[in-house]
Amino acid sequence: MDKDDHTHEHISHQLAGTRQTSLHREESSETGHGGNGKGDPETAAEFLAMPNRGFGAHVRSSVADQEKERSRLLLSVVSNPADKVAQHAGLGQVSHPDLEERAIMERLQHPGLSERIEQARRSDQRSYMKSLKEAEEEYAERQGKNKWATTSMKKLAADFGTNLETGLDAAQVEAKLQEHGPNVLEKEKREPIWWIFLQQFFSFVVILLLAAAAAAFAMHEYVEGTAILIIVFLNAIIATVMEKGAGDALAKLAAMSAPSCKVLRDGEVGKVDAKMCVPGDVILLQGGDAVPADCRVFDVSDVLANEALLTGESEEVRKRLETDDPDAPFAKNMCFASTQITQGFAKALVVCTGMNTQVGIIASHLKKESGSRLTPMQHALNKLGGLIGIIAICVLGGIVGIAIATDYSDPAHPERETWKSILFVAVGFAVSAIPEGLPMVVTICLSLGCRDMVSKKALIRKLPAVETLGSCSVICSDKTGTLTEGRMTAVKLVTFAASDVGDKSGQSFSFYPTKAFHPNGGVFKTEDLDPEKQERMAAAWNDNRWFEFEDVARDYGNPGASKQYTEAKTVRSCLYAAFLNSHGTRLVCREGKFDTEGNMSEGALVVAAAKARIGIETTGVPDASKDLDRYAREAKVEVPFSSARKMMASVHRLETPGQFETIKSGDSNAEAFTHIAVVKGAPDFVLRYTSHIPEASGGSHLKICKTGGDLTPARLTEVNSFNSDMAEGALRVLAVTVRFLTEAHVKALENMEESGDRLDFLLSGDLKSKERVLTNKPLCLLGLIGSLDPPRVGVKEAVKTCRDAGVRVVMITGDQRNTAAAIAKDIGIIKAEELALKSIVCSELHEESGEMISEGELDKITDMVNVFSRAQPEDKIAIVNSLKRQGHVVAMTGDGVNDAPALKAANIGVAMGITGTDVAKGASEMVLLDDNFCTIVRAVEEGRKIYTNIQKFVSFLLGTNVGEIVYLTIAVASGLPLPLAALQILFLNLMSDGCPAVALSKEPADPEIMDVPPRPKNQQLMTSDWWIYGILPHVFFQAIAVLGALVIGMYLTTGHIRNADINRSCIRENDSDQTSKPYLCECYSWDWKTSEWQTHINYVNENGVLVRKDNVGISPTEVPPPGRPAFSPRDLGLDFDDWTRTVPKTQEGELCSKTGSLKGRTIAFVCAVCCEILRAYTVRSWTWAWEVFNRNMWLHAAAAFSGSLTILITLIPGLNSVFSATALEWWMYFFAIAWAFFNLVMDEIVPKPIYRRVLRMRRERDEMKKAKLLSVTPADV
Repeated sequence: MDKDDHTHEHISHQLAGTRQTSLHREESSETGHGGNGKGDPETAAEFLAMPNRGFGAHVRSSVADQEKERSRLLLSVVSNPADKVAQHAGLGQVSHPDLEERAIMERLQHPGLSERIEQARRSDQRSYMKSLKEAEEEYAERQGKNKWATTSMKKLAADFGTNLETGLDAAQVEAKLQEHGPNVLEKEKREPIWWIFLQQFFSFVVILLLAAAAAAFAMHEYVEGTAILIIVFLNAIIATVMEKGAGDALAKLAAMSAPSCKVLRDGEVGKVDAKMCVPGDVILLQGGDAVPADCRVFDVSDVLANEALLTGESEEVRKRLETDDPDAPFAKNMCFASTQITQGFAKALVVCTGMNTQVGIIASHLKKESGSRLTPMQHALNKLGGLIGIIAICVLGGIVGIAIATDYSDPAHPERETWKSILFVAVGFAVSAIPEGLPMVVTICLSLGCRDMVSKKALIRKLPAVETLGSCSVICSDKTGTLTEGRMTAVKLVTFAASDVGDKSGQSFSFYPTKAFHPNGGVFKTEDLDPEKQERMAAAWNDNRWFEFEDVARDYGNPGASKQYTEAKTVRSCLYAAFLNSHGTRLVCREGKFDTEGNMSEGALVVAAAKARIGIETTGVPDASKDLDRYAREAKVEVPFSSARKMMASVHRLETPGQFETIKSGDSNAEAFTHIAVVKGAPDFVLRYTSHIPEASGGSHLKICKTGGDLTPARLTEVNSFNSDMAEGALRVLAVTVRFLTEAHVKALENMEESGDRLDFLLSGDLKSKERVLTNKPLCLLGLIGSLDPPRVGVKEAVKTCRDAGVRVVMITGDQRNTAAAIAKDIGIIKAEELALKSIVCSELHEESGEMISEGELDKITDMVNVFSRAQPEDKIAIVNSLKRQGHVVAMTGDGVNDAPALKAANIGVAMGITGTDVAKGASEMVLLDDNFCTIVRAVEEGRKIYTNIQKFVSFLLGTNVGEIVYLTIAVASGLPLPLAALQILFLNLMSDGCPAVALSKEPADPEIMDVPPRPKNQQLMTSDWWIYGILPHVFFQAIAVLGALVIGMYLTTGHIRNADINRSCIRENDSDQTSKPYLCECYSWDWKTSEWQTHINYVNENGVLVRKDNVGISPTEVPPPGRPAFSPRDLGLDFDDWTRTVPKTQEGELCSKTGSLKGRTIAFVCAVCCEILRAYTVRSWTWAWEVFNRNMWLHAAAAFSGSLTILITLIPGLNSVFSATALEWWMYFFAIAWAFFNLVMDEIVPKPIYRRVLRMRRERDEMKKAKLLSVTPADV
């Protein structure tokens, strides 16, 4: 059986008869004897209905004063954690986090205090131990010398007002919840929206922009300063809204994985959120549970707890009813919050919750960690952005030097002084250099991806897992419930009985009909079930005829048949024994639909037993109590399922000594046998301790004795043959064995504290003079039961998808090899011819001494084998580590406590959401909400999609930033006007590019995304291929487009190209008649209507007032006739001329050189924006853009929004002047857009075909290498 074969859903049945209860012990001390003389309760109902046995049905007193004092002490300690931190040596003050490290993900992810404690214990052992000691002292001050561990349970129950048999009632729970508050270590620190908004102003770029705004105001440039502030605030608002939405999404996801606990309230056991647990609650704990609060155990059965979080010790602690050291802070009769129960079952009384628990007190002494919460991808992006920024700043230094040397002046702002123009050049470069939007967009993409994964039944617990999924190369999966449906149905039964007739001892039976969990059916010899009889039985079943199949074939499950036929006797005994051993699982019927509650494997056995009329009425009403009560269970001595030994055992009192159903002891002292032990488990494990089978004596009963029914080598071969045949048919096989016990045996078992010792005794022990001696193989084999757990729908296709995607699927299961190999072959993990080569038993991974084989040998095996059977938890860890050593990125599934180490060892731990324990979920990065393997594959595909989308928008954003640096640098170095003003760059980076970037995160997966191998583990986000074929070509063609639009635009609107020529358009003049017209600006522009050049002259008097503006429509005698080509101002006949600037603040700033320059720059600005909008369409795929044009409607909306916003900025009066833009003639817009389409066409026709050809050549090369390797024969080697 797999490790999940004994995850009991009904813990109350396990606790019903535990070996000790503190309540019983207290009564023994009070009354002078133990127990009540009626024996221990056998069921949860009996346990809960038992009398209070000495201390009353209701608590008569409380300790309100003590509670008030305890609350006062609590408040004094935890009301100001920061002060407490400061008070304790070695912990220091909480440091203010570095602004660069306080990025978005740090605000979204708040690790629990238990995680911080674990991190503190690992990173700073000295401070941790000091805090631990101080917490212990404080715990002692509050609670006395651990009064919870030393006070009697009777008094504790009275103090808390709790009835240990029924728990608290609803009114008490509500009152205690009001008094103590929710059971949380600390309130979740959800940062208010105003703080998130303020933190948007902490980035370097925003600080730089705020400084630029302040400088603008200081220089009386109020328009520019106000515009910068508006853009910064608008960007902060958008970022806040998006970040808040992402944080809310993550909070909802976290709530989905919140821990829960089983609580006894109002006499009923129910599951509640752990935060709703209150002092005085009675909680039920079992292996795999996380302890919700500090509690005192009063009913315990073989409980082990992992308290490494508190003590640092990895060794598990056995819990008892009494503590060895009453002053110990971690007493052995208590369980503590945030620790894990790894084995056994217990009832406990909650004594402390929230910050008053041990872990809460320790947490209050530990400083809050201020380290970064960025994901690895975001760290890499920050480094990349920083590198680009450093390079750009170096370039900026050179550019500013050139601007100073050339006395740079902005022709669009002739009123500005040179140093101001240079300052705005510097601001523009700084803004363009740093891709400040990357971390935020990555955060949004990851959080939205997590939300999308929930819809695919995958809950991401840790954001870096989204990144890792994209590079997953191996999926190590359990079989049962993950690759298979997890709805087992018993279909085959083989019983054994020795007889004098022939050597054959086994008989094969089939259960039929098998309709899921429906119990109506029978047990028939396999050879009797031909298709015609099966059809007749199905018709009877459809007619709702219960157990009426005798007219078709003999039903050996009929109780009446067991009195006549030997075969029926073996069937009855085997199924009854399996039914008793599966006491924790129930067959239920709700609204006419049958189901099982409890363990999955045992559910199949219970349904099979029902077909033999065991645990069910003949009318079809499930009723297990009557058949269970016939053989009362001795819960004190039972052995829970052991994943290491693949078996479990239960002990039952016989109605008649020496006789169990249709079998009886053949020993001379049969009357001495008062009990029977039922041991069921994996055949290859159980058969090691089996020496005989029942003997068909011809009487009314089969006999069990050591003579006549020996399991001879021939019979053992027959048993193994039946086992192999069923396993090869993909059936899970369980062996059912029994052993008669005496009262002395049972008493000996009661004295054994550990379940392992009890199992050893049952398998090989006996009593002789009160000493334990070993005898040989005491078990008697009754039969083998084969259950079918079919593969899940879609698993075969999912495995094929993984194979095509270069993701290897490895099955690691506790089943036997033949069963695992059969399922693996069926779903495509291995091929038929690979069964021997690619499937092994995990015992082959160990030396004869039990030690693991060498790493080199293990790596050779794991590199080849895809099916590992009979796996132990340590085997899983070794396999995962071996695969990781080979460079694989490993995803590992698990659901049990013992799987937690393997889940932590894997790159991606995947826990089961339905069958998984709290411990497994806590160790995982991802939880499957449906326990389905197909969900893992969908998550891998989603992870790849998210990663490629991040690559796309990072390429998109980097193309913008790097492109800006390139064309701004070329423009300044070449003496051209700046293509974009500082505010335009800011708008392009923060506003215009943001929407398409976010829309790219919603891109659907490329069709071929699962047809390519996973990316290498340490591959950079922006690979060389992305730089060579994606970013740099776009940067090159974008620079050509923007500079081309700028150069031609400036020429068409001013008649000049270079900055100096435009500035020389204005001269100082004194005409011959001494008319005072000290300024004259002469410009040229192309008129679309006349297809001719126009000349523009502006006259400005000495006071800076525009007095006349001439163009082709005004032709004074001194102005050349219309249409005359470019000319020199000297042609006007002036006495002399001098190159000069215009005076500041001319009326309306209306100068022809300025107007023309604004138009030329606006053309470049519109071109740059359109280049980026169209780039969003080309960056989506390496195929042609039109082939995927309509697959993302979000992108159309984003492009329309950005484009419309850009056009509005150029058209709206006042707003356009703020952004150093102006309204254009209609043909100028089309001219700018035409250059953008040039960029799009070049992005499509140049790098994409080349890259596709490179990929094709790589694939051909890889296929040739693969073919060459396959052609090598052993002889060649």
